[in-house]
Amino acid sequence: MFDSSLFLEIANKLLGDRSYRDEAGWRTAIGRAYYAAFLETMKRLQELGVSFADADRIHRDVIQELMLRNTDLGNRLDKLRQERVKADYFMDATVTSDLGGKCARLSEGITKLVESLG
Repeated sequence: MFDSSLFLEIANKLLGDRSYRDEAGWRTAIGRAYYAAFLETMKRLQELGVSFADADRIHRDVIQELMLRNTDLGNRLDKLRQERVKADYFMDATVTSDLGGKCARLSEGITKLVESLG
């Protein structure tokens, strides 16, 4: 089984690598940071007995289920999702190295806290 924490590792490598000190690298890092947190959250919720059948709504469903269990954590994951959407789909949005770093730290925090869900 793939270890989704490797996505966060890639995000941090992109943010720290001088070869990727540009907007494309920062946008990619934000996406990888989001998916690390999203997949870890989904996995933990599935361990707790939640199933997600509708692939078209899976992001919204995971966030909503997380909010039922921990509103603050759900809001954090939703904020990270919003930044990922902005980075992936809105080419006129300003995406900086600082934003990439904030998203990576947010992902790391979510990933650590989601382990304690019960």
